[in-house]
Amino acid sequence: MTDEGNIAPTILEQSYKTAQLRAYAALKNAVPYLEHLSDVLPADDKGNPSDLLGEIQALLNLQRGES
Repeated sequence: MTDEGNIAPTILEQSYKTAQLRAYAALKNAVPYLEHLSDVLPADDKGNPSDLLGEIQALLNLQRGES
């Protein structure tokens, strides 16, 4: 007989890891499209061009464990 108390955290951890991988894949697939959008995105409050692509690249690097 298995200890059901240990099964739930394992399932939750697997679901979390799966969600992370799906989010990573979605961001990675979006990069080519966002490269085209970065030219037309509005500037920030200080007039600097939008760096949405840079922010997404930073998230991808963070997910891969890079700094």
